[in-house]
Amino acid sequence: MSRPIKEGLDYFPLDVVFDEKIQALESVFKNNGLVWIIKFWQTAYRSNNGEVSFNDYHGVIHRDNSRVTLEEHKKILKLCLEIGLVTKTNSGKYTSNGIKKRLEYVMGERKRWRIKHKIGVLSPIIPLENPEETGESKVKERKVK
Repeated sequence: MSRPIKEGLDYFPLDVVFDEKIQALESVFKNNGLVWIIKFWQTAYRSNNGEVSFNDYHGVIHRDNSRVTLEEHKKILKLCLEIGLVTKTNSGKYTSNGIKKRLEYVMGERKRWRIKHKIGVLSPIIPLENPEETGESKVKERKVK
């Protein structure tokens, strides 16, 4: 039985010093803003496309995980969109350029690795059938003096 194809990332980079956008979010919403964006990143990096949906139960789960109210969630999202920390896609989901860039790189590396190791493709190293015996031996014979 083969291993299932990996979805998303197990971990993501978190800078030691935050940029101005994160500092702005933290200065306005304090720890709630910081927790909200980290939970957003966790959700985004868990998928292959880096997009987060706040529709239906997804938004409720994100708010519960972030420990913010619906009103605060809306305010945080609005500020993130204004300062360019988060962008809205055509499908109504949310992402960021940094997330997209990192995921594209990782997905490309995974694809190259699978092609190199022929994962998901029958490998020519492993024959499908037993070869016919030809009577030839592949053992080198020694010459004795």
